[in-house]
Amino acid sequence: MKKTPLRWIAAALIAAAQPAFALQISSLSPQGEVARVRQVVVKFDASAIRFGDAAASAPVTLGCSDAQVSKGNGRWISDREWAFDFENDLPPGVRCDIQVKAGFKSPQGAELATSRYRFNTGGPFVQQVRPGTSARIDEEAYFVLQLNGAATAASVQAHVWCAVQGLGERVPVRLIEGSERAALLKS
Repeated sequence: MKKTPLRWIAAALIAAAQPAFALQISSLSPQGEVARVRQVVVKFDASAIRFGDAAASAPVTLGCSDAQVSKGNGRWISDREWAFDFENDLPPGVRCDIQVKAGFKSPQGAELATSRYRFNTGGPFVQQVRPGTSARIDEEAYFVLQLNGAATAASVQAHVWCAVQGLGERVPVRLIEGSERAALLKS
């Protein structure tokens, strides 16, 4: 009978023990560009805190470009899941960075690998158009756009156009200002 070399046994023991030394984020949401954000959720591949320890510290820091609108509270949902709830939905144009807290360790001593995540709420988008797009439209018609957040006149002018069936190009829009705009919004 052939004896297994001691080095193979040592290698197997080290490989089996390796996951105990690393705590990983298995998912983090949101990431990238997301229009409606009310919560950040961080999930781990193993227990990150002692089960039931509601007072455990946050595993990440959250910093947003608008501190006023990014107020909220973080909490542990379970020993493998942490969430940050914003007081309100984030408005358009907010950028947030999420970074692992240096030195955060699980109860087993596994250190959370340093990483950084980002998301933003993108620019404002059109929620409603008056008159509706199914009605027959006069070429001199005015349109009222309801957006999900503030937009500059320059941004609207640069990103809004009309599409006409049978015409293969974008038709530019003309913004109205002042008393003409105020009268239209009152109607």
